[in-house]
Amino acid sequence: MVFYRNGDARGTVILRLLDPKPVWPALCACAALALLPACRPRNAPDQDLSGVNARGVLRFATLVRPHSYYVGAHGPEGIEYLLARNFAENLGVDLEVLTYSDSYSLQRAVARGDADIGGAQLTAEPPLTDGVQATAPYDFVPQLIVYRRGSRSPRGIAALDGRHIAVPAASYQLALLRQLRSAQLPKLSWQEFDAPHGTRHLEVLHGDRLDLALIDANVFAFVRTLYRDISVAFPLDEQRPVQWFVALSANRLRERIESYFIAIQTSGLLAQIVQRSVPGADDAELSPLELRADVLDRLPQLRPLFEQAAGENQLDWRLLAAVAYQESRWREDAVSPDGARGIMMLMPATARQLGVDDVFNIGANVKGGARYLAQLRDRLPARIAEPDRSWLALAAYNVGFGHLEDARVITQMRGGNPDRWQDVRTNLPLLARERWHTRVRRGYARGWEPVQYVDRIRRMLDVLEWYSTQPRYGESTG
Repeated sequence: MVFYRNGDARGTVILRLLDPKPVWPALCACAALALLPACRPRNAPDQDLSGVNARGVLRFATLVRPHSYYVGAHGPEGIEYLLARNFAENLGVDLEVLTYSDSYSLQRAVARGDADIGGAQLTAEPPLTDGVQATAPYDFVPQLIVYRRGSRSPRGIAALDGRHIAVPAASYQLALLRQLRSAQLPKLSWQEFDAPHGTRHLEVLHGDRLDLALIDANVFAFVRTLYRDISVAFPLDEQRPVQWFVALSANRLRERIESYFIAIQTSGLLAQIVQRSVPGADDAELSPLELRADVLDRLPQLRPLFEQAAGENQLDWRLLAAVAYQESRWREDAVSPDGARGIMMLMPATARQLGVDDVFNIGANVKGGARYLAQLRDRLPARIAEPDRSWLALAAYNVGFGHLEDARVITQMRGGNPDRWQDVRTNLPLLARERWHTRVRRGYARGWEPVQYVDRIRRMLDVLEWYSTQPRYGESTG
């Protein structure tokens, strides 16, 4: 069982996940959340391992950051969440997630006993070490020099001397630049930017003075889709250690954490969790031959199922087929890293809500997916006409209805039409930018993904519309 709690003094909200599943091998997060009454964080006199076991709950403090913890379309995501959930399962206890607004609030929560562990891709540096102790590093994050395309790219560490670099204020990267200037680059200079999420300084790469920046590799993995004009020049030799924090008295808990990390490093589980948590490059496009083979060989068997399910939900069967192809390439046994299953990639909790008892039953899965897509479409305001209505529903199918609504709010903030797909499409990627996702209700989302998702479905729909006008195999042309 997993709980979520906002641990900041400004208020506390607890959410209980209704469909807990082991983090590995499925690594799935739950989609159904139920709001419980608010309450204050509980102080525990014993933060060591015996206290966790006696309580039956591991209280994990973290930050809402794309590379640590956030609520995605199907529930909690992020490397720190997955590691904490797996560790709690290893201990045989429930997990309670408490979120804080900054790393210092997190550190104080651990020091005063409101949390057992603190973790948010942090490094043990003062003042984060006050009143707590750090575990041995479980990861080392490369530090990247990035540059604006079209500007002069440095070809090594020596080429940074005399250059001016954008860097987050009060950060590991800032301390690293100071060390480099002191040790070997006396003409190195920089400009600090308030970037609590580690990305705002990328937005100022312009002109001749600021065309370089220093950034964590794991942060850049999340924002590179947003900054298409920024490329990696080279990584520095130094890598940032990543650690968890426990109370000064929690030696047994620290030892158990360190043993856990050694075990999952040895087994390869840590590498798989990291890979699961960091977005990869855009999906590769299928070759025309692969697509043609799927349409000609597989679709005729599936078409009756798509037609029936679409008809029951007032959908175009070709649109439903295009969604299924994007989700699973029409494979009824498909399983995604986050636990979605079947041809329409339904999460287990969502499938149950839709009345799908067997997600690998292809007919039931198609009907469930059609029903879910229709429900999303019908939740949109009645004034939204087609085809915008369908494109918006597809985006919600991918990123979640709540995040779609946040994108529509941002669209309206920026003077666009929240009922027009093209306007919302422009603003969806802003859900990954700190200056925007902090202003909406549900926070961070990989907003570029639903844009790519809808674009691919529309291309596939064009193929299927052409296909559906051709005579079926064995039929006469006249």
